[in-house]
Amino acid sequence: MNIVFIGAGNIGGAIRSLIKEEYCVAMWDINPVVVPDQKALEDIVPQADMIFFCLQTHFLRSSIKPLLDFLKPETIIVSVSKSIEAQTNFFVDELLKDALPNNQPFALMHGPMLAKEIACNQGSAAVIATMSEQDFKTLANLFLQSKIKLQYSNDVHGTAIAGVLKNVYAIALGIAYGLGWCNNRKGWLVASSISEMQSIISKLGSDPKTALSLAGIGDLIATGFSKLSGNQTLGRNLAKTNTYPKTSEGCMAFPSLWALLEGKTSDLPVITALEKILIQKQEAKNVFEELFQNL
Repeated sequence: MNIVFIGAGNIGGAIRSLIKEEYCVAMWDINPVVVPDQKALEDIVPQADMIFFCLQTHFLRSSIKPLLDFLKPETIIVSVSKSIEAQTNFFVDELLKDALPNNQPFALMHGPMLAKEIACNQGSAAVIATMSEQDFKTLANLFLQSKIKLQYSNDVHGTAIAGVLKNVYAIALGIAYGLGWCNNRKGWLVASSISEMQSIISKLGSDPKTALSLAGIGDLIATGFSKLSGNQTLGRNLAKTNTYPKTSEGCMAFPSLWALLEGKTSDLPVITALEKILIQKQEAKNVFEELFQNL
């Protein structure tokens, strides 16, 4: 089997390290310096049985386009992206359906997969969301004997939504850390976040149980409690300085998420608090104190 990775950053390199050595793996990056002896796309894509896109969502469509002339109809596309396309308000599954040829097989790989921990061989886990159980089995076979645990889900859209939501609520947990909240308050925040994740996934037409999967609560715990997470780091910076030096996928997705939920947020106090901080630019400390006091 021939495997291609588009994006040779931290997560791409980490996932590649989990694949059995017997497979033929090629990596490609927009910055050829990070991939010694990088081959051209026209040389590696036509032979690819599976292509992993390890990119932020806002690069996904533009990275798919150059591959279309070389892509086999049976090649399985795998995405680890977890945001919303700003121009269309598409979740990743909707983006892939729109950008790929009709009936091109694809899967989402979402879960607690902090790249640094994977690279250190500490173990990880993920949901493989696809409409084809056979494609799941093909994917799972790549990672036999590796330290990653895989689960199957056919709720592809719900998994895409859960990936966005865990990033958003990880920002909230970062704010709680930055404000020095005690574990009791953080426990309340986690419970509220999970409840809201279920509600949002249901409002957007998918199975609320997906919020309780590795793609939802599993990933939220991993990233929301880790300083390795860009979303958690952004939240901590907001709490301490009310600014952030760089953005994150959760932050970039939030305006689109808020627009999709317009008129449906009365039972979502944490999301409403984040809207005051991320869009209205109110001070995080004041907003979160009001959030907790209004329980």
